[in-house]
Amino acid sequence: MINCVNFTTSLSRNAGGLYESVRSLVKAQKKHKVNVSIFGNLDDHSYVDLVAWYPIAVRAYHPKFNKQFGYSKYFARDLENIKPDIMHTHGLWTYPSVLTHSYCSQKSIPYIISPHGMLDPWAMNNSRFKKIVAYHIFEKKHLQGAMCLRALCESEANSMRLLGLRQPICIIPNGIKMPKGVQCEKQMPKGQENGKKTLLFLGRIHPKKGLLNGLRAFKKALDASPSTGGKAWQFVIAGWDQGGHEAALMQLCEEIGLSFIHKIHNHLKGSERTDAEVIFYGPAFKEEKKRLLENTDAFILSSFSEGLPMSVLEAWSYGIPTLITPECNLPEGEAAHAVIPIKTDVEAITGGLNTLFSMSDQDLRDMGSKGEKLVLERFTWDSVAEQMRDVYDWMLGRRDSAATLRFQ
Repeated sequence: MINCVNFTTSLSRNAGGLYESVRSLVKAQKKHKVNVSIFGNLDDHSYVDLVAWYPIAVRAYHPKFNKQFGYSKYFARDLENIKPDIMHTHGLWTYPSVLTHSYCSQKSIPYIISPHGMLDPWAMNNSRFKKIVAYHIFEKKHLQGAMCLRALCESEANSMRLLGLRQPICIIPNGIKMPKGVQCEKQMPKGQENGKKTLLFLGRIHPKKGLLNGLRAFKKALDASPSTGGKAWQFVIAGWDQGGHEAALMQLCEEIGLSFIHKIHNHLKGSERTDAEVIFYGPAFKEEKKRLLENTDAFILSSFSEGLPMSVLEAWSYGIPTLITPECNLPEGEAAHAVIPIKTDVEAITGGLNTLFSMSDQDLRDMGSKGEKLVLERFTWDSVAEQMRDVYDWMLGRRDSAATLRFQ
């Protein structure tokens, strides 16, 4: 049995994809004889979302001073009580980076870091000045002191090497839990009451997701398509707003002539339909997210930067054909013919949407089935947890190497 402490700043949906990926990983690790404790901070959603971590031992703290930095003096106290064999930091730029390096250096405990895409070029350039300062004050020591770094994909590993990080890197993707009752042979289109098919974005509403270009491209594709093509589609943008970006998207819709409605503001229920070309759905979690995915015909992520997006894996697990950029770091999707590849510019996204709008229901069903098969073969949490256990064993000197490790 390995006694492992995992750090994450937020324990709630505020962490975006990390909430799903970290929680699912540590739960799966228990089956592989890893005794996991998770440390993190409390926020507005924690008291609802903490129950989802069960049966993992959670230690949650009220952050002091700066909520984003996430400092609490009780982190160090509880580490002394647990006495971990190994430590695992998820994410960067916060107090857990400081504590992990300091504590592990004093106690000679090996630690691993999962940056979750936070070292990719786009992410590094976002709030660049703050990150330069944080890097030189504490994050450089944290990164260089890790025995191992975990990359979600080859692209992320390359970004680590470009920063001069030379320790071993394990390349282990995120995983997904296959939904119950979803099978490859779907009945498509889903048969919405207004006769429209759904193109879905699901995730954090943030500039890096490329939604401004996505909306511009959707408008161009609608205008270029006959009534039997693009006009049969509706763009649903579901997720939680960050920094007021949703308002910027609505303003763009007004400027370019896309009709839209805000589900929350207009009190639409999940079963109701509207003829608006764009629906700002609001956040969707648990059963509501499941219903949304079950009634989706295609998924889009026109992102400028990702680690390895959970939302795409979720879409594939529901047999949904997807449009994704290279920055989503899932080349397996294109190799398996499970995606329509796009780039981040408007013209490229428009071309991808034109392809989507011209596909038959059988074409959509076939593409979705390939995505579902890909997830079953390569992206289950049990497989991910087993690979992580092998890396932990190597870090603790219990094995000579692990299949996922890259030493140069």
